[in-house]
Amino acid sequence: MSTNKNYGLVYPPRACANTCCKKFGETMAPYLQKRSKNAKNQLLYWRCSSCGRFKTAYDESFFSLFKKSPAIVIGLIKCWAGQLTVAKSISMVQLNLEQNVCEEMVCTLFYRLRQVCSIGIDKDNIKLGGNGKIVEIDESLYARVKHNKGKDLKRAQVWVFGLVERNDHDSKCFMIIVPDREATTLLNIIYSKCMPGSIIYSDCWSSYSKINKLKDFKHFTVNHSLNFIDPDTGACTNKIESLWHSCKAKFKDMNGCTRPMLQSYIDEYVWRYNNNCTTDRKIVFDLMLKELGKNYKPGQKLMEFDKSEQEEEIFDIDSQSGSETGSDRLDELDDLEKGELESGVQRPEEDELSVQNLVERSTHSNTLRDENEEISDEDAESFEEIEEPKKVKDKIEQLTEKLQSLSSDVKKKATLCEIKSLEQPKSSDDQMLQIKKILSNKKNPIACELCGQFMNGEKGIQIHMARKHK
Repeated sequence: MSTNKNYGLVYPPRACANTCCKKFGETMAPYLQKRSKNAKNQLLYWRCSSCGRFKTAYDESFFSLFKKSPAIVIGLIKCWAGQLTVAKSISMVQLNLEQNVCEEMVCTLFYRLRQVCSIGIDKDNIKLGGNGKIVEIDESLYARVKHNKGKDLKRAQVWVFGLVERNDHDSKCFMIIVPDREATTLLNIIYSKCMPGSIIYSDCWSSYSKINKLKDFKHFTVNHSLNFIDPDTGACTNKIESLWHSCKAKFKDMNGCTRPMLQSYIDEYVWRYNNNCTTDRKIVFDLMLKELGKNYKPGQKLMEFDKSEQEEEIFDIDSQSGSETGSDRLDELDDLEKGELESGVQRPEEDELSVQNLVERSTHSNTLRDENEEISDEDAESFEEIEEPKKVKDKIEQLTEKLQSLSSDVKKKATLCEIKSLEQPKSSDDQMLQIKKILSNKKNPIACELCGQFMNGEKGIQIHMARKHK
C-alpha cells in the first residue's frame, strides 16, 4: 500500500459523502474484507462506521482493470520489469504467491504496460543529435525466411528504421516500422528526428545519398563490403548494429510475436534504452509505477498526456478530509497489510530475489546470441500480416467509437492510452515539401500548382504546363 500511495496509484483516505450520515465529511476508516467466503485474498476498503458505506482503495485505479488482487498485479509488473516472458511470469506467481493466473490476463497486463511505454517515449517530440554530435542510422529486417524458401516468401517483409546517438551517457534512440526503404520514407524520419548540425553515420544504401542537403547535416558512410570502420573518415555503425541484436533478443526468447504487436515491443525497448534502464529492473519498476500514476491516476477525469501539465501533488485529497486524520489512516493501512499478508497473500517485494535468479539466466542466454542475427521464420512462426497505416487508422476509429459508450473512467483512460500508443508521428507539409525538393534533383526546383511536380525554374514550369496541362 505504501508503494501504491507514493506513486498515486490508489485513492488517498476518503471522506464519507453521505449527506444524511452523522459523520459526513469525516475520513472513513480502513478495513480488510474478502471478495467471497472462499477467497484467499483480502482487499482494503474505506468504510464509514456510521452509515456503513464503503469504497475500495483501488477504485477507478489501474488495478481495477483486472480481477486479481493488487499484490498479484504488482508481482507481474515486477516480472515485466525483469523482462520475463508470459510463461515464466505465470510460473513465478505460482511459486511465490501461490496463485493461479491465466495467460490472457498476463498478456493484457503486459500490453497495457507497453502502451504506457509508447506514450512515455513521446514520439512526436523526441530529438536526437545536435551540433557536432554523432547519430548512427540503419534499417533492419525483422522477419526473414530461412534459406529463402517456402510459402512465407509471399508475406510482406517487416523493415524497421533506427537512429541512435553515440554518447557514453544519456544516449537516446528511436525505432519505427517503415513500409519501405525508399528515400522519401527514410529522409522524412531523419529530417524530423535529428537536430541541425548533427553528424550522421550510415552504410552506403542509396536512399541516404541526399542527407547532406538536409538541415546542415554532415554525412559519412562506411562500405560494409570492404570495412567495418571507414579508414579515411572513421565512420562506423557498430552501435546501431549492436542495438538491433539487443532489441531482437527478446523476440527470440519468446519465440516471436504477432505482427500487430511488433511496434509495441519496439517502443518498450526504446523506452528502456532512453531511460538508461535496459538491465536495471529496479529502475524500470519504479519508472513504470510513476508512468502508471500519471496515466491512471484515480479521480482524474481526463487523460493528460502532456507531462509538463502534470500536477506536482500525487493525490487529489477531498476537501472534506482532514490532513492529520488522513496521515494517521495511512499509517494504519500499513499495519492492516501485515494482517493481509498473514492471511496468505505474500508481499510482492519478497519475490524479488527469486525473480532475479530467473532474470539473470534469461539475460545470460540472450548475450550469447549473434549480433547480426535476424529473426528467422521459425522464431516468427506466429507472425500475422503487418498492419498497414490504413488498418491502424481503422483501429483508432473503432477505439474512438468504443470510447463514447464507456461509462467507467478507468476504462476510458485505458482506451485513450491504447489510441495514443497506436498514433505514429506525423510529418508537416513544409517538411514533406523540403524533402521533395531535395529528391527532385533540380537546381532551382519550383512546384507545379496543378500536379505538384517539381520543375527546373520558371522555364521548366512553362514547358511542363504546355506538355501536361494543355
